[in-house]
Amino acid sequence: IIQRGEECSLKHLVFPKVWRNERNTESDFHAFLTRYNGYLSIRGDICLECSCNLHGGGRMLQMDGQYQYGTQNFTCYDCMNQYCDDCRVDESAYYIEGFCSKCERIYCADCKTVKYCHCCENDICVDCIDF
Repeated sequence: IIQRGEECSLKHLVFPKVWRNERNTESDFHAFLTRYNGYLSIRGDICLECSCNLHGGGRMLQMDGQYQYGTQNFTCYDCMNQYCDDCRVDESAYYIEGFCSKCERIYCADCKTVKYCHCCENDICVDCIDF
């Protein structure tokens, strides 16, 4: 699918956290992430606010380190709108500002469904809150 380039309308993939827990650069999953990151980087997405190119210097996906491995940068997991790291709603808030520490999804300011949990002392989205 991603090899079709301009013909492909794929915008966002969400991988289960259990897949993303093992960070093996020799795995088939990592090889797929590398191909998908390349596809996203050449697609020409732009920030909805400032219209800058979101190629991210080849970092449309988190590919290194332990933090958020295999998650997509610049894209709200709820509305799929895309914003750069620099755009702000106002002086105190960025467009991409909601991050769930449990599922590692990011949300824009309009869709922010993340609440602070006083029990675990982390920001948790409404999908991950245990009742």
